[in-house]
Amino acid sequence: MSLLVWIALGVVAGIIVSTLLDGSAQGLLIDVLVGIAGAIAGGLIYATFGVPGVETISNNTLITGIVGAGVLLLGYRGVRHAIA
Repeated sequence: MSLLVWIALGVVAGIIVSTLLDGSAQGLLIDVLVGIAGAIAGGLIYATFGVPGVETISNNTLITGIVGAGVLLLGYRGVRHAIA
């Protein structure tokens, strides 16, 4: 799938995950940027393992983006809280 599509899905996933966690605790921009990175990473990992359905826009791609964004966003927040 195109990198631009993963970026768009990452924006959506970042906003969804931010809302699910506690609503922009780190700021919407950081949440969206981490969401983009998570969606791209999740897509690459799923494609590497041959998970079907991540090559096109579908429910699987949105779930992949949300899971990837969620993992990275939780990790980012955990590191930030550990440092602070």
